[in-house]
Amino acid sequence: MNEGWVKLWRKMKDNPLFGDSVWVHLTVYLLIESSHKPKQSMFEGEVITLLPGQVITGRRKLAKTLGCSDSRIERLLKRMEIGQQIEQQKKQHSRLISIINWKLYQGSEPQDEPQVNHNRTTSEPQVNTVLRSKEVKKLEVKNKDKIKHLDFVHLSQIEYSTLLTDYGKSQTAELIRRLNDYIGSKGDKYKSHYFTLLNFARRDNIKKITPAAKFTPSTPPPSKPLTAEELAEAAKFQEQLAKIGNAKKVMEAGK
Repeated sequence: MNEGWVKLWRKMKDNPLFGDSVWVHLTVYLLIESSHKPKQSMFEGEVITLLPGQVITGRRKLAKTLGCSDSRIERLLKRMEIGQQIEQQKKQHSRLISIINWKLYQGSEPQDEPQVNHNRTTSEPQVNTVLRSKEVKKLEVKNKDKIKHLDFVHLSQIEYSTLLTDYGKSQTAELIRRLNDYIGSKGDKYKSHYFTLLNFARRDNIKKITPAAKFTPSTPPPSKPLTAEELAEAAKFQEQLAKIGNAKKVMEAGK
């Protein structure tokens, strides 16, 4: 990842940690190492989709790169997490770090923007309108064969059915609601809403449901009423049992 660029905002100097050179180094390193577009990656033996602003790394690797101790890195990452700069998903040998508000501060500008800026005229609003119209049309074509859930989430029937099978109706509805609210409040765009929902579930450690084995107890056969012959045989058998019992009592009394 040696091509492209990232933005550094001036408000960065307002952070209480700005005087810590290791924090500045760590912040810049995470920015330049984070993915700038969705891509498949291995995370502790599992294939996941890295979203923009996410990077897989480790405490030891960061310490070696920045030339400081493991404990120093751990403390800084914890303070960045508390300060809502990042989110972390830790595993045994590595961690997934997500930079919060990546889209807000690193959102890409249209390719025509620099040229427009060098030639600012009264026609600029018209240029921006054309660019936005192209983006809307592109999004409409992309979501043509998908079903809209709530206001902003688009999923194919297969994608939605898979989510229902893996996470159940209530958890799927909650994941969709969260993504819908996030898109509505931030205006973010994602290449795949389905893979974004999977990443949400993985990040929050939402377990897939396992259908419980169904057990249906066997039903005993309906009882039939005894016939007259069966009743007579039963009475005769009871009478014989009574005679045997009486004979036994007489024998015991004679001992």
